[in-house]
Amino acid sequence: MVAPTGGVVYTTPSLGLTGPQDIAKLRGQKLVYASQGATSLDLVPLLAFRLMGLETQHVFGFKGRGDGRLAFERGETNIDYQTSSAYLKNVQPLVDAGTAVPLFSWGVLNEAGEPVRDPTFPDLPHFGEAYQMLTGNAPSGPEYDAYFAFFAAGFPAQKMVVVPKDTPADIVAAYQKAFEDMKADPAYQASAEAVLGDYDQVTGALADALYQRGTTIEDDVRKTVVDVLSTDYGVKLGEE
Repeated sequence: MVAPTGGVVYTTPSLGLTGPQDIAKLRGQKLVYASQGATSLDLVPLLAFRLMGLETQHVFGFKGRGDGRLAFERGETNIDYQTSSAYLKNVQPLVDAGTAVPLFSWGVLNEAGEPVRDPTFPDLPHFGEAYQMLTGNAPSGPEYDAYFAFFAAGFPAQKMVVVPKDTPADIVAAYQKAFEDMKADPAYQASAEAVLGDYDQVTGALADALYQRGTTIEDDVRKTVVDVLSTDYGVKLGEE
């Protein structure tokens, strides 16, 4: 089983934005982001903000996205993202109170492997749309390929349930049936959206496809990321 999730990037109204339609106002602003580290899941916003040409200071050393949100609430940072479950629980109240402005979601992948709007946040543009709103062009090129690889691993294929590859087929089938039964359980259906967002827990061929996308990376894409981390952030990765 693959358990997808999403995430939403948001900012403070003090920067003069009222919604996604104002995203161009981020250009030229000095943004501060509370990061868990350049090689954590925060690599995704690092690559995204870089691709968008945003002037962002990534402050490393935060222990979790919850700590990042608290830094935002204290006014120590002015741009942040939270995964869907944390956003629904902890950031939506800030939006309702007028102290946070949602900008875009990371989006999800459709069955063709293409980015589309997150079903949990259908009114928000996904990253590709936000990039086009900001620059006038669809994202492309080596840095977008790098972003996309880690976005796919970090969100559509974020969490997986696996068994050893030599597990007998009948045991694999039993696990898959258990997950299908879980998805059909009325108690699960009644609470899943509020807890997880509007995401299907994926099994079968699509789960296999997400596994492959989330656990493989082209050599040139990996080199792009290694070079960015080394040149801009002093992160040296060991040779394989």
